[in-house]
Amino acid sequence: MMALSIKGTIVPALLRCFAAVALLACAGCSPSAPSVPPTAASALPPLQGSYRAPTGAILTITGPGTYRSTGGSGAFTVSGDRVDLVREDGKPIRGHRPDADRLVLTAADGGTATVTFYRAGSAAAQTPEALTRPETAPAQPPAPTPDPTVPLDRYVAITDPDALREIAAAFSQDPFGEKNVAALLPEGPSTDDAFARRERVEREGAPVVERLKGYRANRYYRLSASTVPVDMPRTAADFQRQPRFVWAASSGVRLEPYDFERKGFPMSCLHTGTVSVYPMPVLDFVAGAPRPKECFLPVPDEALARRIEAKRAAGDGTFAVQAELYWHAVEPKGSVLQANLTHAEIKLLSSPALDGSNVLATFSVPL
Repeated sequence: MMALSIKGTIVPALLRCFAAVALLACAGCSPSAPSVPPTAASALPPLQGSYRAPTGAILTITGPGTYRSTGGSGAFTVSGDRVDLVREDGKPIRGHRPDADRLVLTAADGGTATVTFYRAGSAAAQTPEALTRPETAPAQPPAPTPDPTVPLDRYVAITDPDALREIAAAFSQDPFGEKNVAALLPEGPSTDDAFARRERVEREGAPVVERLKGYRANRYYRLSASTVPVDMPRTAADFQRQPRFVWAASSGVRLEPYDFERKGFPMSCLHTGTVSVYPMPVLDFVAGAPRPKECFLPVPDEALARRIEAKRAAGDGTFAVQAELYWHAVEPKGSVLQANLTHAEIKLLSSPALDGSNVLATFSVPL
């Protein structure tokens, strides 16, 4: 039998063993550390009552886990200061409560914008932040519309395709800006050097600015165009010597069979279409108001109606036309000017030629 010795390492080893047993025995004991005070989230009262945003939107808690708002109703859950709403359409809305009187919600589209709702009757609901309606973006002015009382003799004639480029520039957002004016100078902006460009605009741009001001002061113009296509091939020099406006409403005007009761031809409407100096579009007619699906060409002269009907029946009903088009400038879309077509003086042609010998009839068509 081994004798115990007070000296050496036996006693220290036993002491360490007793200490380990004591620690294991107290493993489940609570330390005497100071208690943690409750957080602000755990102290928030239940979400109840009505909340109003500065925008005027109202959210009302209608029962445990349900709400009704200006935009509809839905359900919600609360976890601490976090509030998750689900709309009737299933879209989630995240939110949180900074304090008992405010509810901050994100936009339903998943964006980062937030709206703060203030509990009705609380002191927070009387603060300037809660009472000041946020500024909204200014409403865009409506697109200009033509005045039907403007007489046709006030429409300014356009013969040069370059004039349409300048009219489009005149109604752009920055008509007199340096880049805009430089692009309209002869041969365009001849350099990418910003200083050289500015100097050239200062030296040569005054006449361009004056023309732009003149175009901007009037929205009523007219030009002659034809649905007869341009003969190919043509060179750039040909285009410059004899520019011609080509109206591609539908490669012509389509007439339906003669209507004996109304004394005329039902026809395709002419409110839309593009005018080009082949192959570049320069003018785009847009429908500025609801238009009828069918238009009518009155031809009370029976002899003339017979000639037109015979030509219509012999083909597909489409006639080439030469027209004087009256229009009201709206705004550019890119480099193409958009306009409302208001009136057309139409020469109905028996063949796609422009020698003047094939005019079946001339009509004035208010649009």
